[in-house]
Amino acid sequence: MVEEYLKEYSKDFLSKSKKFLEIAKSNLNKYPEEAAFNATQAIINANDAFTIFILGKKATKDHREAIFLHKEAIKKVGDSSKLPIVQLGLELREITGYDIKKRFGKINSENLIKKAERFIDWVESFIK
Repeated sequence: MVEEYLKEYSKDFLSKSKKFLEIAKSNLNKYPEEAAFNATQAIINANDAFTIFILGKKATKDHREAIFLHKEAIKKVGDSSKLPIVQLGLELREITGYDIKKRFGKINSENLIKKAERFIDWVESFIK
């Protein structure tokens, strides 16, 4: 079940997203998998910021809600969907944060951080 939020909270979620991104960048060399996990958190928080700003709604822990709300918000703004990056962030959250059998190396982490940064910039273009 989605949660209702006032539009103003979108800035707080965007700010949190940027903090996760900064943590990811600063830890890439020493802790690439943990950096990737923080990049996934940055993507998720940025998507929350986007859906709160456009719809006044945020997904709960159910990843399907995040995808549904992203699609709904995209329809409302008429922009091209960033759904692939949202899906990637949600999928990789499990691998980078909780699955110790799977490895997510530095190059993959670096690529994910770049995607997260572009997604955050895209979200910020709406919230400014």
